[in-house]
Amino acid sequence: LFHDFTITENYTILPENQLVMKFQDVVLKNKLVIDGDTAKVPRFGVIPCIPTVGSSGICWIDVPDWTSFHYINTWEEGMDKILVWTRDLRNIGFSDDFRPAGCSQRGQSAVKVHAQSGQSWKQHVCSAGLDFGQMNQKFLGRKNQYIYMCYYGPCPKISGLAKVDLDTPQLPRAVIDGTSDPDLNEPCVMASRRFECGKFCGEAFFVANGEEEDDGYV
Repeated sequence: LFHDFTITENYTILPENQLVMKFQDVVLKNKLVIDGDTAKVPRFGVIPCIPTVGSSGICWIDVPDWTSFHYINTWEEGMDKILVWTRDLRNIGFSDDFRPAGCSQRGQSAVKVHAQSGQSWKQHVCSAGLDFGQMNQKFLGRKNQYIYMCYYGPCPKISGLAKVDLDTPQLPRAVIDGTSDPDLNEPCVMASRRFECGKFCGEAFFVANGEEEDDGYV
């Protein structure tokens, strides 16, 4: 099952994760149609925007031990090498009220895939419990440095926002309009705002205000 996809300047990437639809469970077990299958090997389908003569159209690349619903940005690094930034999850499952169950968060990771060889590499970047990443849309499909993410929880609410630096994780970090945040020990989190008890928001969105990548409003 596909939940999200991502693009570069020359490719479209279709991530097939461990999310499956079990129609028999609806009838026989009175469960949700959507569930997680941890025995399934996740994979990326890489499609060139301009197919070449003799090409099969799509290249499937296995990404073992990997599950993600939301993809932040993707760009190319050299010939046929693609870097995918995404939120990484573990052991996907859902309870009867469609809330995630049996799912632990790994944080943000980068996955590199090589379209010619079919190889993939994974690198953990940040362990903070963030999701629903947004960015300056001028950099969609191209290398960028900053993303703006949400602290997800209690499910299904969003309890704070954070600015994440993908490029220079050792920059000084600060809390914006809030108390001390333990996630600031994570090198990737530049700044964050946790809301007061009982206050929540929707997903973040970045509105650009100039030529610099992080010149704008969240």
